[in-house]
Amino acid sequence: MNNKGAKLLFVSILSLGIISCSGGGSDSPSEQEPVNQKPTANAGADQTVDEQTAVTIQGSGTDSDGSIASYSWEQTSGPQIALDSSNQQNLEFTAPVAKGVAELVFVLTVTDNDGATASDSVVVIVNPVDEQKVTLQGVATDEPIANAEVTAEVGGRTYTTTADANGNYTLEIGADEDEDLSELLVIVTAEGKNEQSHVTLKSVVGSFGSILEHAGEDKTLTSDESKNVNATHVSTAILGLLVIEKGDNHLTDYSSFEDALPTLSGSGVWEIATVIKLVVDYSAQYPELGLPEGVDNVWNFATNKNAVNDYLRNLPDIHESLYEDIKNSIFEDAQLYESTIDVPQRYIEVNNKFMTTTQYIFGDSDNGLMNYHTIQQSFSVNNALDSLQINLEGKVVSSGTVFKDFMGTEYQVREEEIWENIDIKIIESTPAADLVALKIDGRYQYQDSPFYDFEDELFTKFEVKLFAKNTLPITSNEIIGIRMLPAYAPSLDPTEELDTPYGPYPRFVSTESAVIEFFESGVAQSVSGNFGDGSWNINSDGVLIVYLDTANLEVRKISSNLWAVEAYDYAGSSLGFAAGMSAIEDGTLLNDQTAIGVYSVDGLISDTSDTYYWFEVQEGGIGYQVGGNDSNNNGVLEESEYNKTKFFWDIVDGKLQMNIYRNLSNQVCTSITSDCYVYLRRTFDMFEQVENKQFATYQYQLNFLPGSYNDLSPELQSLWVYDMIFSRYLIKSAERPISTEAM
Repeated sequence: MNNKGAKLLFVSILSLGIISCSGGGSDSPSEQEPVNQKPTANAGADQTVDEQTAVTIQGSGTDSDGSIASYSWEQTSGPQIALDSSNQQNLEFTAPVAKGVAELVFVLTVTDNDGATASDSVVVIVNPVDEQKVTLQGVATDEPIANAEVTAEVGGRTYTTTADANGNYTLEIGADEDEDLSELLVIVTAEGKNEQSHVTLKSVVGSFGSILEHAGEDKTLTSDESKNVNATHVSTAILGLLVIEKGDNHLTDYSSFEDALPTLSGSGVWEIATVIKLVVDYSAQYPELGLPEGVDNVWNFATNKNAVNDYLRNLPDIHESLYEDIKNSIFEDAQLYESTIDVPQRYIEVNNKFMTTTQYIFGDSDNGLMNYHTIQQSFSVNNALDSLQINLEGKVVSSGTVFKDFMGTEYQVREEEIWENIDIKIIESTPAADLVALKIDGRYQYQDSPFYDFEDELFTKFEVKLFAKNTLPITSNEIIGIRMLPAYAPSLDPTEELDTPYGPYPRFVSTESAVIEFFESGVAQSVSGNFGDGSWNINSDGVLIVYLDTANLEVRKISSNLWAVEAYDYAGSSLGFAAGMSAIEDGTLLNDQTAIGVYSVDGLISDTSDTYYWFEVQEGGIGYQVGGNDSNNNGVLEESEYNKTKFFWDIVDGKLQMNIYRNLSNQVCTSITSDCYVYLRRTFDMFEQVENKQFATYQYQLNFLPGSYNDLSPELQSLWVYDMIFSRYLIKSAERPISTEAM
């Protein structure tokens, strides 16, 4: 045997020994236990169901090395459901009532025979079932918005259709009968396509309940029954101005719309509607009339006050006549107006920012009275199908001087304006207010003279106004104290000239606010104004009657801070009518610390003065009057875009007094020196703060006599050439209304 064979034999014997030693016996290790595999869970397919229907979710589980011992269902999202079968393989329940689309999420957990678990989730979408249905038939138009996508928002639900080539659409909408249909707001939106993709028009159709009522038995609301089914430039302007005034989230229900309408400006709606029509109908022909840079659609334009004001300010002169034609054409567009009109008892023009002086009182026999400024005249009424036609007595409503040419010679002549007929159409109506368009026909007449003879000239003018038609009863509790009221009775303003060392000088006084203290005893005492003292009571209609030395007042409340006052002499003749801001004096609003802040003047759309205007009251008795226009629309007032004037302020008799000083060189004084005098004084008496609105009387006094006569005598410095007082509100905040550069 060779060595190699011996080695192989040795290895074989050794291997056999090892194998025999590893055989069964008491000394061998035990076998390792197998590892349990986790189960898998399947919660079933996602589902979409209707509210209050039976739902079954088929769950399952598998286990590769055992069996499923238990099932457990849990809801993790959505309206809570009572789960009676939560420990069964399949989950059964009834879908909940859904006011809008609801999403339910459930998780299935399975457990195997060894205790291992696995989970899976499923989504169930619950759609509301429309138990009340109605169809809208309207049009999306300025010029038709062809093939527009029309969407109706009803609470949390959305309904969509496509208009035809002429903008006409038919859309069925629905609501749950358990909802408050009188508060369920319906808004229609029409979005243009292709070359009209920049067009987005909106309209508040009304509450779902009112839509059902006006739709009648066929449950179809047409434009003949309500023009609100039409999405137009005017309906868009109404909603756009509402967003400007109240914010994006104000409209939550129909009451929020009703409450907001009386706060809007008729002229603001008119201006926005006109620029929308310019953009939609004429920008293809005149590209310069298109949307401003940075504004992508009509709706975003209509809700941007600065963009609208800039558009109006920069409107090319060559398009001024087109702009006026469009404004005036609104009156003739039948798609914009209600087909019927109910004659109210009273119309009071309201603005909610500035005082107004127009009122119509409608009698029971097709007649009535109109107040316009200080003029009161009678009228007769013809209630036509779609308008109120008012035939006036024909009094002069205003007068002034104009220059007119007669046979080659120009004369300055007195012109008197007479209104003869007024046609009123309803654009938007709520129980509290009507937004209306007016067509006023009248004539101008001119004084006679031996040197010229001018014939009367006929005119037609158009306006959009907001009229309150209901007033609220006044209670004694809201009268007691010191109250500011709008007032307009110019015949009671002082007319005497100023007595100066250099002779008499004309003086201009205008009183558009009265402050009266009312006592529980029925005594009334004037704090400021021209009415004197007297007594007060509230009649059975909730009207405040005030008997004063120089006039009697009838005071009506339109809303909490909007009141109307008519002044009469003792013979019962009207001295003037005004509607404007009213508030009760708080008495705690002003001191050296609380006066500090930024006070913005809230202006109107189409106000072509500076877009931004505010008073900045700073510590140390100084402040700045600031005015500017963000002409490049970058959100910052740069140095070249604003001006500021320094003033000095103090609290005098509880009022905020701001003085601007000038020297005899007619330069503004940035510090008070011996050669400076008070050129302009603003005095604010703060009455009541409602949110960020500070209601106040605002006295504006101007004296340029020291500069005119180069005389700083105390006598001249004490005189006011202009002395005017108004009822207003200011917006107070800690921040400027726009960022400023280098101020």
